[in-house]
Formats: sequence, C-alpha cells, structure tokens
Amino acid sequence: MNKVTNEYLVFYPDIRSVGFLSLFATFIVCAFAEFMLLFSLFNDLNSKSGDIFFWIDIVFATVFLLILIFILIVLFSLPHMRYELRDDALYLIMGPWSDKISYNEIIDVSVIDLVLNPLSSFRMPGVALFDVVYSDEGTVRMYSTHALKDVVLIKTLKKKYGISPKDENGFIAALKSKLANKEELVKAEKLEEKELIKKEFSSKWLSIIEIIVWLIVVTSFVVGMYFYPRLPNKLAVHWDAYGNVNGYLPKFIGIFLIPFLLVFISLIPVVIPKGSSQESYRRFRLRYYITMVIILSVLFFTHIYMLLWNIGVKINFSVFSTILFGGIVISIIIQLIVFKPIKRGSSD
Repeated sequence: MNKVTNEYLVFYPDIRSVGFLSLFATFIVCAFAEFMLLFSLFNDLNSKSGDIFFWIDIVFATVFLLILIFILIVLFSLPHMRYELRDDALYLIMGPWSDKISYNEIIDVSVIDLVLNPLSSFRMPGVALFDVVYSDEGTVRMYSTHALKDVVLIKTLKKKYGISPKDENGFIAALKSKLANKEELVKAEKLEEKELIKKEFSSKWLSIIEIIVWLIVVTSFVVGMYFYPRLPNKLAVHWDAYGNVNGYLPKFIGIFLIPFLLVFISLIPVVIPKGSSQESYRRFRLRYYITMVIILSVLFFTHIYMLLWNIGVKINFSVFSTILFGGIVISIIIQLIVFKPIKRGSSD
C-alpha cells in the first residue's frame, strides 16, 4: 500500500514470505555454527587457552556473532523498507541503511530481469540487499524483495539501483513525473551551488581581511614595545597645520593609546549582538573589516610617524598630512560603497 504525506509519496516493496524464510534459514545455520563454536570454546577453555586454534575459534565465533546480529537487523528492518519520492530526491530506506538518489542524476528507469552471478553477495531467494553483482548489469545497489525477476532498475550517472515496489506502475509514473521537472531542479541546484560558492568566497575574504586587521593591531603593539626604551618620558602627539607640536602625552599613554584604540575598533563586530541571521552577521563583519583596514592603516601610519618624530626622525609634515588626508578620503569612499543603502526586497 502506498502512502501520501504532506511532503512526499511513499511506496512499499512487494514483500514475499520466501524472503523471510531465506533470512530465517540463514540465521538458523549461522546460529548453529555459533553454538558449536561456543560449545567448543567453553569445553576447551582450560586446556587450550594458549593454543592458536583456540584463538582462531574465538575469531570465527566473533564473526558469526556479528553476522547473526546483522541478519536480525535485516529481519526486523525488511518489513519497514520503503521508497520515498521527496521533493529533492528519491530515498531508498531500510532500517539504518538508506540511499539518496538525486533526480537530476537519473538517466533511465526500466523493469528488467537480472542475470544471476555466482559471486553475488547478499542475494538469496526473495531478497537482494546492498551491493549485489549481476552478470548483465554488474554491481547494483539493491533494496529489493525481487532478487532476479521484475526488478525496477534505476540507472544514474554513477551507480545502478534495484528496487521492487509493490505498485510498480504507480511508482514508475510518479518517478517519471518527478523527472519531468528535472530541468527546473537542475536550475535550482545550480543556483544553490552558485550561492554556496559565493558564500565560500565571501568567507575566504572575511578570513583574509580579519587576518590583515589583527596583523595591524599586533604590529602596532610590537612596534610600540620596540621603541619604548628609545623614547623620552613625554611624547609629542599632536601638531598644528604648520607642523608645530601643540600636544603632549606621558610616555606609556602616548605609545599605546593608538594600539589599544585599534583593539577596540577591531573587537566591535565580535561583541555586538549577532542577531537572528548568521549570514547577515557574516556580511556585516566582512563589510566592517573592509572599511576598517583603511582606517586602521591610517591610524597605524600616524602611530609610526609619531614614534619616529619623537626619536628624532622627522618626516616632512606636508608629506605626512597629504598621506593622512588621502587615507581618510579613501576610507570615506569605501564606506559609502560598502555600506550603500540596500534596496527593499534585496537578499542582502
């Protein structure tokens, strides 16, 4: 019986008793082998504890125990096996196992009879599961209660899948209906891929810009500590329009005022509330740090000029003021570009 939910259509396999009988028979054989191994181990525990055959028996007993557990899981999962036609893909599900087949990867759907290969793995009368080798189609990923006959074979760009829906015609019709929208789905996935690439590119640039920002901050402290022993106890920190000193600060404050100001500016995006949208917050950080790189560079340049002036290396003030003014203008222009008003309805 098929089931329709609000989100997807579910088809169930054509389960037959022969499949359960095959699994149960396999379970009985493995359980008997496990019992015989355990009986031998307990019987010879004292006499052969150091014998290599004793340890071989332990290995085989462990293997058969794992096989028994596996068969039990399959037995309990088989009645719940299903094929879900969701909006994004076809899902083949059985207990803890599942495969997702994207619609845009499917190239053919047909009902065929497969040719037995003696080397096939988990295939027995009434059930074929996981990767099974067939003489005609090669390796097929099976979620089927038909081992050979009337298998719905789904071919994709990379793999082949075999299933056995009870409503075979209904499943194929529903799947082909999904495939009819393949072009729209491909377009949507390509758009999603472009958005992902855009986000990754943006994240990469955010990391680079943040590294540059913190390099400027750390360098300002390193430079200040390097010049500290060479500087007087009172530092010139301000000049008038003609290059004459008109402001002083104590040594420690004069050296580390700008570095601590750089730290404060750089920490603003970290301490402000992130809001509900992580993407919007990430975009804000990127824009903020892009503008701050220029501002921090201007402040760092001012810091260097002040330190050099106080140890006697006096750069021409007109050159300094021209560079400083140019940096401020560039910073304002970048801020106007980066933080330009967003049109209503824009994704940003």
